[in-house]
Amino acid sequence: MKKLILIILLIILCISYINFTVLAKVRFGKWDKWDQQLPDMNNKYWSWTFPGEKSTMLTLDDKLLLITTYLYFGTSKNRASIIFYSPVNQKTNIKKDYIPGPKFALVCFPSEKKKSIVRAYEIRNIEEGLSQFIEEWEIPFNQYQDGVPIGVKFREIFKEWLKQQSPSELVESLKTINGENTFNMFLPKLRIDAKGGFKLVPPISDDFINIISVTPDSGLVNGVGTDFKVVVEYNLFSSTQGTLGIGFNKDEVNTWLFPVWDANYLVNKGSGTHEFNVTVKPRNWGSQGDFSAFAGLWKFPFVIGEYNNLDGDKKILTFQ
Repeated sequence: MKKLILIILLIILCISYINFTVLAKVRFGKWDKWDQQLPDMNNKYWSWTFPGEKSTMLTLDDKLLLITTYLYFGTSKNRASIIFYSPVNQKTNIKKDYIPGPKFALVCFPSEKKKSIVRAYEIRNIEEGLSQFIEEWEIPFNQYQDGVPIGVKFREIFKEWLKQQSPSELVESLKTINGENTFNMFLPKLRIDAKGGFKLVPPISDDFINIISVTPDSGLVNGVGTDFKVVVEYNLFSSTQGTLGIGFNKDEVNTWLFPVWDANYLVNKGSGTHEFNVTVKPRNWGSQGDFSAFAGLWKFPFVIGEYNNLDGDKKILTFQ
């Protein structure tokens, strides 16, 4: 009887071990070693995110800091977004080797239950396929989210590495700019386009605007003039000047900017924050839709015949 019990216990332990092994496997795009390393670069499921611009130089105060390269892995219908970070001392080969000696890679997988998994890897030799998994974390699959949230170990790893790559005269400026930690400008955001496509993009090389807060954002009274404070963060990359604007859909349920902005502000190329203070009469649309604040980043001056909106963000507000 004792022998029988012992055999049963051994079988249970074996089954538990097998189940654990199976669950530990991370499979995507016919690659099941994501929890260990990146797929070999010769794998047929790699593709360029931006075919015409395979690698981008990132600068601060006109001094080179990093090289970034963007790829997808998977099929056109189901793929992960990958960003590689390379030191600028590899720039001599940038035209020949489109992923010039990368140090780190971040992989963002398609969302499940409105969340995405991001995995970080340290790369020893990309040509030989030598990479090592560092860490993974979850992020909400929303319009514009930090790709490396506060509390993730990789933030500190990346920060120390970035300091080592920086010219000595820039080390101090990496600590703070506009009251915020500058190295956040080089960490990626999860960027979702109008068609639901997504990619990881460093804020420094992208146009964006994000509503940080709207005060008040609840307890509104229909038709009663309310003083709103709207705080936004932005980055203007593609133009020397741009316009920040905010609007509320107080006149039409699906129109935030009619007939003009409720407030606007001219900005120069770069990143920062801005606080809008406006008085608006909220409109409770009931079953027709939500009342909300919309923030937009626009080209300046407007170019007739072109799409001038660079980015936008919306926040729903609630009534009593």
